[in-house]
Amino acid sequence: MFSNKAINVIFLFLLLLSVALVVFIFFVWNDQEKLDEIELVDKNDELNYWIDTCSIEHDGHTISVSGWGYLEDMPYIKHEVYVKSKTGGFYKLNTIRTKRVDARKFLKLEDEFDKIGFNSSLRILKENDFTKDIIFTMRGPYGKKANVEYTCK
Repeated sequence: MFSNKAINVIFLFLLLLSVALVVFIFFVWNDQEKLDEIELVDKNDELNYWIDTCSIEHDGHTISVSGWGYLEDMPYIKHEVYVKSKTGGFYKLNTIRTKRVDARKFLKLEDEFDKIGFNSSLRILKENDFTKDIIFTMRGPYGKKANVEYTCK
């Protein structure tokens, strides 16, 4: 059906396409858009949070933050984490929600609060531009929002 040469050409094409796709996905995931400012709100007493880890690694090119947070009576919220830049502005970290049954049980919350955890990270490929100051923001339904500033140790 196909000659060995044709199979080799198809294989080489698919191999190069796979490598190009991996490189493309890497740069999309590690998007380093710098924001001039972010919308902050005054301290909100309904904000409950805990930062488990906050680390800056690889000579300051990677930051990772994990923990949990929720707003009173709002189990379904969006977590956002920003890090301040040394040259002004902010970088938004890639953040995902995670299950934190341990925190929910410790806080004696209802089952809907299982996904109050978050993991955030960002890699800067250029220069070391992170400070140790992060801003943790939570957005609830109906426009409710809260944030807190935290300094990594």
